[in-house]
Amino acid sequence: MDNQVPIKNSHALQPLASVDDEISLVDIIKVLVNHWRWLCGITATIIVVTVAVALIKPDAYTFVSIYQLAKRSWSDYIEPPQAVVQKANRVYYPQVSREFTQRYQLQDLPFKVSFQALKDTGLIMISSDARLAGKDKVSEFHKIIVEKIHAAQTEIVEQASRSIKQQLLSTKKTLEQVDGHAPPAKTMELLMKVTTLENQLSELQGGVIIETATQSLQPKGISKMLLITIGCLLAIMFGMFGAFIVELVNRVRLNLSLAT
Repeated sequence: MDNQVPIKNSHALQPLASVDDEISLVDIIKVLVNHWRWLCGITATIIVVTVAVALIKPDAYTFVSIYQLAKRSWSDYIEPPQAVVQKANRVYYPQVSREFTQRYQLQDLPFKVSFQALKDTGLIMISSDARLAGKDKVSEFHKIIVEKIHAAQTEIVEQASRSIKQQLLSTKKTLEQVDGHAPPAKTMELLMKVTTLENQLSELQGGVIIETATQSLQPKGISKMLLITIGCLLAIMFGMFGAFIVELVNRVRLNLSLAT
C-alpha cells in the first residue's frame, strides 16, 4: 500500500488577496474623519506650545554705534579704517571688557560686540545684539568704546595740527628773512609751501560720534507672529500625519489578529 502524505488544510499556506495600494481623496478624508480626535488633539497641542514659546521668547534688538573717522584731507584719513578696527578689537575691547565685568561682577559679557569699517565711507560701526533688559549696559559699553576711539583720533589730529602749524610758522619766518634778498624762484617756492601748509591745516577734520547704541526698530530674528504662523502650519501637518499613523497601527493590528 502506497504511503500517502495527508494534505493539511491550513489557511496560512493560502495566497493572500492582492491589496490595492492606491489611496483616493475619499480614503484620506475617511481617515481624518475617523481619527478626528487625534487630529485635533495633536494640532491643538502643538499650537498651544508654539504660542507659549512665542509669548515667552524675549525679543533681542540690535544696538549700533557709528563713528566718523578724522580726515587729513577729503580723501585721506588720519588712520586707516581697518587699523582702527584692529585697535578696537585688540586693545579697547579687552580693556573695557575687563573693567565692565569687574564693575558688575560678571563672568562674561552678556552680549557680543562686533566692529566693522564700512567700505568707502570712513565710518566705524559697532554693533551688539541684546535684550531690552540689557539696553543700559550695552549703551554704557558702546559709549566707553566710542569715546576711546574719539580720544585717540583727537590726539592724532592735534599732533598733526601742531606739526603743520610749526612748519607753517618756520616757513613764514624764512620767507620774511629772504624777502627781497633771495631769487624769485626761491621766494615762489616758499610761498607755495606756505599755501600748501595752510591748505593742509584747513583740510584737517576731527572725528565725529554720529550715534551711540541706537536701537533697531524691529527685533532681531523671527517675529512672534511669523513663529506662530509657522507653528500652526506645522501643527496641522503633524496632526494629519498622526491621524494616518493611528490608522496604520489599527490596520496592522487587525491584520495580525486575522492572521492568528
